[in-house]
Amino acid sequence: MILQRLSRFSSVLRSAVSVHLRRNVGASAVAFNKQLDPIQKLFVDKIREYKTKRQTTGGPVDAGPEYQQDLDRELFRLKQMYGKADMNAFPEFKFEGSAAAGARRAGVLFEREKARQRALRPRVEKIEVRHLDAPRPGATFVLNGHLSTPLTCAAHLSEWHLRNSVLALVDGRPWDMLRPLTRSCDIRLLAFRDRDPDAVNRAYWRSCAVMLGCAVRRAFKDEYPVTLVRAPETPVSAGAFCYDVVLDGRLRGWTPTREDLRSLSKEAHGLIRRDLPFETLDVDAKVALEMFEDNRHKMELIEEKASQNPERTVTLNRFGDFVDVSEGPVIPRTGICFQYEVSAAHGLPGGEGVLHRFQGLSLPVHMRAHHVIWNRLLERSRKLVTGVGQKATERAAGGREARDETEAAAVPAAPDPGSVRHPAAAAAGGQ
Repeated sequence: MILQRLSRFSSVLRSAVSVHLRRNVGASAVAFNKQLDPIQKLFVDKIREYKTKRQTTGGPVDAGPEYQQDLDRELFRLKQMYGKADMNAFPEFKFEGSAAAGARRAGVLFEREKARQRALRPRVEKIEVRHLDAPRPGATFVLNGHLSTPLTCAAHLSEWHLRNSVLALVDGRPWDMLRPLTRSCDIRLLAFRDRDPDAVNRAYWRSCAVMLGCAVRRAFKDEYPVTLVRAPETPVSAGAFCYDVVLDGRLRGWTPTREDLRSLSKEAHGLIRRDLPFETLDVDAKVALEMFEDNRHKMELIEEKASQNPERTVTLNRFGDFVDVSEGPVIPRTGICFQYEVSAAHGLPGGEGVLHRFQGLSLPVHMRAHHVIWNRLLERSRKLVTGVGQKATERAAGGREARDETEAAAVPAAPDPGSVRHPAAAAAGGQ
């Protein structure tokens, strides 16, 4: 249980456990002693917060992502303070909780790894970044390595660059706008209306696909778990972006209704309204495998990505509490999307009715379309996109085959029409 794991952090914390568990856990309010050690204050405060969120059902408790991420970040800071940055002086800390907490494991571990990497660089190193395009070709900016991003350069250039830059070319290589620059380099800032928007379009399409995966995961009821496979790299000319998903065995042969697709689109629009930043982080493959240890398909993808470089590193993207394996550079924020709609979900051949390809269409806020043109594009996006992600699709289909036969004997073949949350249900029970 989480309290017992917390009690192993240090002798100071153990003494706090023995005293404050007896005196304060049963109380409705805790008065802080001004002489308490900072780690004791944190512990007592978190116990009080934990109790206010505790459910009456018994067993492990999920106290919510904000509680977990805040607690993990503070404990990391305190470990540095008390252990003088010697992380081996403290035992490994892992959250235990409900199934919902398990789904957020990747987000918590992402934050921990991000803090660990930041602690490895106590000194700020200066780098020189030379801008190659108008309005100031050849301008050189002195920035902070591993902290400053291409968006920092855009802010130094003009308000127009800050609003319209979507992607950067760093020494000719596509680079996320919010990804820290690690060395001195040449940079170009790209926008949607550039002469050659191919790299920008691919980044936008890729970002929309990741948002689609998040929307699908959130939209289905908890009793119908979904497993995200991957967002296959899809050219804009295909007419739709995609995310391949393995559905629960009880949804074999499921065909979405218009209301189902509308509910999925509603989830995506919630992400757009929140205008969440896309964070990018390079991690060791072992860390990535721990994040996705309950998803066989993601683990296979991580191994595939790690085998492509000698350091065995994997790039991850995060927005909000959703973390995914990166397929390439993405846009800075979810709010860049404007028109966005989940248009179709097709059962894929060989998937035994549970492997589906969800598809969608989107246009950015910089390039809005008239409703007539939009409807024509939307109609085209409903056609099944083929010829992408074939190997991953075959592996996902093969891995489900034996399990599906067992599930078919235990559950009805007809899918539950209420498996996807409708707008009211989504508001009441979404993640």
